[in-house]
Amino acid sequence: MLVFAAVFGCDSRTTPPSGAATQASGTLGKRPVIVASIVPMASLVTELVDDWAEVHTLIPPGTTEHTFDLSAEGMRALSRADVVVLVGVGLDDWIARKAQGVIPPKAKVLRFAEMIHYPRPGAVTQPADDHDEDHDEHEHHHRGGPNQHIWLDPVMAASFIQALGPELEPYFPERLQSLHARTTLASSNLLLLDRECAMMLTKMPVKRMVTFHNAFDLPAARYGLTVAAHLTELELSPGGEVSAERLVEAINAIRKYKLKAVYTEPQFPDAYAKSLSAETGVKVLTLDPLGDPRREGYRTYFEMMRSNLETLYQGQTLR
Repeated sequence: MLVFAAVFGCDSRTTPPSGAATQASGTLGKRPVIVASIVPMASLVTELVDDWAEVHTLIPPGTTEHTFDLSAEGMRALSRADVVVLVGVGLDDWIARKAQGVIPPKAKVLRFAEMIHYPRPGAVTQPADDHDEDHDEHEHHHRGGPNQHIWLDPVMAASFIQALGPELEPYFPERLQSLHARTTLASSNLLLLDRECAMMLTKMPVKRMVTFHNAFDLPAARYGLTVAAHLTELELSPGGEVSAERLVEAINAIRKYKLKAVYTEPQFPDAYAKSLSAETGVKVLTLDPLGDPRREGYRTYFEMMRSNLETLYQGQTLR
């Protein structure tokens, strides 16, 4: 860990979100079921419910939410859900549509974006997607639409948690005290994370960066960084390619701003970043927007965010 790990040694829960049952709860003698679309959302939910609820993740680690289709196991989890937690903003709304008639009528479907009233004025926008017709089950926004990766902004995540706790309380009244306490703690930890990011990233000597796509635009804007180029404006479908035009734009940005690093993502191919490295000598580093409960440093939302912070610190201070 870098220097900030010594300064901010505390972390929130490190238990990865899981569907494994360990304890009975509720009036019917079974644990309530909360289903989240992606690992970071499941991890944030787990911050509030601990092990008195089953928290299921629909989209497995290593899989992009933009090209995944629901499995039979995911459908079974949705059929048992008391609460379903999505990101919204067109990222995973298709899940609720595809599972219509499977999700119990009494289940509550919550969307991160709606709970924080996103998009807001001045929000970073997401580029156009030419593949809407090919991926009608998975919504993608045209140029000018809001950036979908809102969980990567700690301030937005804190607002989400502050709204999520009260939303869950009527569903689980026997856990009222615990939910209130955990909501306060998780919100405080997210705001602490925001201060860590601000302390590290606003002091970076290099303010520009090249990333695979727009996943990290929101935290970059929050902390005074500028994404000079994306390798793609699209979330690549299987077999998709980065265009030669995009590679040229990235090379030009690297040379113009004398960048020493480019950032790829584990859910997408890194061959394009490696070609940039061969052409310009930049170091290829990995930022992970989704995390992985099986992987050290990325098991929870907080671990993932701090690992990404370390990576950014390393990349933006290379000489």
